[in-house]
Amino acid sequence: MKVLLKKLLPPILLEIKRKMFSKNVPNISPEKFLKWWAQYSSLLIRENNISRDLTGMVNHFITTDTFLNASGYWLYLCRNHIKLLITHGVENFKQNIEKNHYWGEASIDSRLIETIINNPVHVVIDTQMIFKQHDHCSIAESVQHNIANVILLNYIFDNQLEGYLQLMEEPKFGNPITIRYNNKNISFALLNSIIEVDVILKNIECNEGHSFLELGAGSGRTCIAMCKAKENVKYVICDIPPALYISQENVSREFPEKDIFRFRVFESFDDIKDDFLAADIRFITPDQLELIPDKLISTSIAIDCLHEMTNESVVAYFEQFNRISDTLYFKSQVKQWADTSRKSLDIDTYPIRDNWSKILHERSVIPNDYFNAIYKM
Repeated sequence: MKVLLKKLLPPILLEIKRKMFSKNVPNISPEKFLKWWAQYSSLLIRENNISRDLTGMVNHFITTDTFLNASGYWLYLCRNHIKLLITHGVENFKQNIEKNHYWGEASIDSRLIETIINNPVHVVIDTQMIFKQHDHCSIAESVQHNIANVILLNYIFDNQLEGYLQLMEEPKFGNPITIRYNNKNISFALLNSIIEVDVILKNIECNEGHSFLELGAGSGRTCIAMCKAKENVKYVICDIPPALYISQENVSREFPEKDIFRFRVFESFDDIKDDFLAADIRFITPDQLELIPDKLISTSIAIDCLHEMTNESVVAYFEQFNRISDTLYFKSQVKQWADTSRKSLDIDTYPIRDNWSKILHERSVIPNDYFNAIYKM
């Protein structure tokens, strides 16, 4: 099997893997981003080829301190992901933006799944699923990703987490890259979300009305999984565009019955208090996080995002987590790979405050080279 996979491994995967673990990550300055956005958005507005929601989010974002303090890598991703949304539409974001996020794991040489790559496979999958080709993907790329899905699905069963699959499957919106199992669509993103939700629910008591705030939620995959696993929870997604736009579209379509507080500009919490508190799921930008009242949130979450920030940003967000929430769950790389600050963060150097008590702080199995941490304020 390994020999076959290596033959199928396309050059794009090797390049993505090289970038994932390189310190020399691409970046752009706020000045260059502003110049690009002014030209690009003007053209798209004239051609009526851009969502008003996305335009409004970006136009607000570039006026905030969050924009000025964002890492150059995040601004680089912001620009590139906006281009992909315009070119392929938000209806296909899982075939390009999300695919690139997980693509480095679809390789037998990836450090992220090396701990389970040789595990005996017990799940029974239609072999045709392995050779299923996905839109916007070559057959070689598709086979790699399908095999990675099977390996991670097998890990889910090995660790008795298959019960979550009775509650959820990969949402159709976004044109996901999936395999079929028990008549359900299964994706790498969904399986990762199950692992993360399980860590939270096993270590934090989440009663009815428990409220979550997730920083850097990406497509909103963890929000969707948590709301499927636990009924009657409240959720706030806090992110920069275009990720905020993608998650708002993705989550809103998955839960049409829920009361959604869509992103809007506001000056004080009193301006939106009634709508915000009544909503089941809310969408805000990082600068608006400062307007949230103290201890309004039960649990703050930060998954796979802190290691892409500057150290100063991490400290600032930890201060906000301490102010607004009772517990914090974060999942980061054991050794920060992105060169965003003079000194990289690692598993032992995140700015944990003296008033926090440790519930969990240990290396994760999947993805390898990451760790899970939970603290009570």
